[in-house]
Amino acid sequence: MKELGLLLVLGMFISFISCNQEPVSPTQQLSPTIEVIGSRNVELVNVGEGNRTFVFVHDIGADLDDWVRSNIAKELAATNQVIAYNRPGYGKSSFSQNPPTLISLAHELNKLIEKIANQDRVILIGHAWGATIARVFTVQYPEKVAGILMLDPIHEDQFEDDLNRALPSWYFANVNQASQAEIDAFNDNLLVLDTLGILPDKPVTLITAFGPVTSLERRFAAHKSLVVSLSPGGIKHYTLDQIGYQIHLESPTTVIEELFELSQKIR
Repeated sequence: MKELGLLLVLGMFISFISCNQEPVSPTQQLSPTIEVIGSRNVELVNVGEGNRTFVFVHDIGADLDDWVRSNIAKELAATNQVIAYNRPGYGKSSFSQNPPTLISLAHELNKLIEKIANQDRVILIGHAWGATIARVFTVQYPEKVAGILMLDPIHEDQFEDDLNRALPSWYFANVNQASQAEIDAFNDNLLVLDTLGILPDKPVTLITAFGPVTSLERRFAAHKSLVVSLSPGGIKHYTLDQIGYQIHLESPTTVIEELFELSQKIR
């Protein structure tokens, strides 16, 4: 019995460590390039080839480097095309003087996919606001999406009321011009989400993490309402209780495994 108890404790310890693992350290850096898409310069990573094309969309205040330094892009690029890009004004991507509406950001993403993607339909991966952009893109261009992985998407129902529809204060720390433009447009973009309509029937995985955006319970309920708006059957939604807001950086292995599982559901 003592040996059994020791094994149980050891198993719990290993499980705790695995849930709080450090990001994988890439053995080789993937260097971004500049592509002219439409009338703009877009900084992006475009690597690998195969039967799947994965497109990564970053959060407000983040950039494409999230997907590189986590080693996610490199792992997937062994057998798939991987695209990670910087939105207008991030990194070396051209800044746009027009407000970054969700519709315009989805349109910019569409132009990138049309020019760069090797497959007719892509798998979208978005973190927070990036996941929300992926959601809008899927509604606007359903024929171009094969599946979606949403990492803690910002959802209109996670806010208390119309008077408190604001990003948490830490979004405002060390913001650049592009981040500030997206923050300034945030409330107007929530109004877009209010009338966006439901997502089409696609394989979807949605992960809610224990992060500081709002209470976990309210955020999970908001994400659940998003799941309810989808057709049942192809949806996976769960919470990572031991993982913080940066799911892809804190547990990149989880993201990689979910993407391989998601790709198996795509017909």
